[in-house]
Amino acid sequence: MKKMCALSVFMALTFAARAFSAPTNFPNRDIKILVPFAPGGGTDTMARILSRAAGKKYFGGHSLVVENMGGGGAIGHSFVANTAPSDGYTVMLFTNSCINNTLLKKVNYSYKDFKPIIGCNPDAELLAVPVDSPIKDLRDLLEVAKNQNVKVATPGHTSLHHILAMNMARLMGLKFV
Repeated sequence: MKKMCALSVFMALTFAARAFSAPTNFPNRDIKILVPFAPGGGTDTMARILSRAAGKKYFGGHSLVVENMGGGGAIGHSFVANTAPSDGYTVMLFTNSCINNTLLKKVNYSYKDFKPIIGCNPDAELLAVPVDSPIKDLRDLLEVAKNQNVKVATPGHTSLHHILAMNMARLMGLKFV
């Protein structure tokens, strides 16, 4: 899996280099993976795993170098959309925040300013309850949430997880807090 992921990234970045008209000796320096969030979160962790898996082996002695640009995505998205050169040496991890920010904040970019080149980390959604909870499955959860408040934890306000939970509550008449 580790080799497959690194190889896929290499192929995608090679394709990106061609799409951006990079020289045929691409890469001839390190490639920056911009994470549009502060260090330590899930997106940052995935980028660092990807960087380690690829190592220098797939890039002619060059590395994938992770650079964080916090600000809830907007600062990093804006940098890549408006400032970063289109030469294949700066790639960004694109999450749903790139779309959500354009809907919920005043930003100077659109999701249309980016060209996806590889899907590398789909988020799995998970419902979990304490071990001793009377809720044993989704049916139990839905029944309880129709009649009483159920606390729902997500990675953050306006994250895809938060929006999905609130939409589910709205559509199904659930009392999610």
